[in-house]
Order: sequence, then C-alpha cells, then structure tokens
Amino acid sequence: MKEITKLDTLDKIFGGAGKVKVMRLFLFNPDEHYEASDVARRAKISSDKVRSILNALEKIEMIQKRVFYKEEKTKTRGIVKNKKKGWILNKKFSYLVPLKNMLINVRPCRARDIKEKFATAGVIKLIIISGLFIEEWESRLDIVIVGDRLKNNVIEGALRGLEAEIGKELKYAVFTTPEFRYRLSVFDKLVRDVLDYPHEVVVDKMDPPISNYK
Repeated sequence: MKEITKLDTLDKIFGGAGKVKVMRLFLFNPDEHYEASDVARRAKISSDKVRSILNALEKIEMIQKRVFYKEEKTKTRGIVKNKKKGWILNKKFSYLVPLKNMLINVRPCRARDIKEKFATAGVIKLIIISGLFIEEWESRLDIVIVGDRLKNNVIEGALRGLEAEIGKELKYAVFTTPEFRYRLSVFDKLVRDVLDYPHEVVVDKMDPPISNYK
C-alpha cells in the first residue's frame, strides 16, 4: 500500500500538486514579484497550467497583480531595468496565517524520496538534511551531499527538482569524501554548524559512520 504523506493530503485538499507548489512559492517568497514564466520555471509546471492557477489565486485575493521593474542583461546596454507585469503575495489575505501553517510548516519531502533523487548522482556516501527540511529556519545549510565520482548535472537537476516542490531555493554544499573528511579533521565551521545543530542523516555510508564524529 502506498504511504500517504501530509503533502499528498494537501495536494488533494488544494486541487493538485501544481497548485500547492505555486502557493508555497509565494508564501516562501512574500516580497518577490513573479511573471507567469518565472512561476512556471520555478515550479516546473506548464505555462497553461500556471496561468490557470495564478488566475484562481488572484480571484481569491491570495496574490495581486502588480507592475514591477526587473533587471535583465542585454547585449548592447548591459543590465537594464524593464517594466514587467506579474504577481506578488497579498500580505493582507484573510487566510494567510492558516495557509502558512499548512503549507510551510509541513515537511516538504520524505527522507526516502530525497535519497532516491540522488541515487544516480555518483557514489553517495552521506546526505544530511537540515534547515527548511526540518523546520530549522536559521540553519546555514538545508542539505549536505558527500560522495565520489559525483555527477554534478544529476545533483543540480535533483536540487532544482526539490526547489520546485518546496517553493524556495535551497542552501546546499557538495563535497567529495576526502574533502569532507579533511573539513571534519580541521573542525571546519560550515560542517560543524550542520553537525552541531539539529539535522537528520538520510544516507550514511561513511567509514566510520558520521555519528562517530560527534
């Protein structure tokens, strides 16, 4: 029998995974303006579906249509600010707080799903999650990946996929096994800031196990 997660339940309540991803995008980034193309790219869903979702969210006044200026790089004039039309979160939306409680304070991914996303990324020795994966908002990193013969394109693709599901850019670090061991040996602050604070180990094939370093 398929395991039903909280996110699966939310998908059904709100009418599909695409809508949940778009809502999370605006909730996680309340000060950002997005064009429809930005939302489609970030949420990894089709343009037609995005426009339907945006229209629905605008109709209930969760988001508002706004004119804004966006920096864009041109061949002749360098970086210029162009006027755009897009959407932004309506911070006065009546149900903003309960929506945040439902859509942000819910674990976005199961540990098993995270493990599977990086299964073909090389010889994975260690995956640690922290930050938004476990609702530790002040953490320096959300995910640490350690391994050998790493395939950067697969790792980047998996990270972008996770970001689309979650609705927020991830803070991450990728190390080869020797590099990670060296950082442990010199008490590297970035690594220690993950290990010394709340985190979860998704994969541990280190020798000795990472728990021995605490």
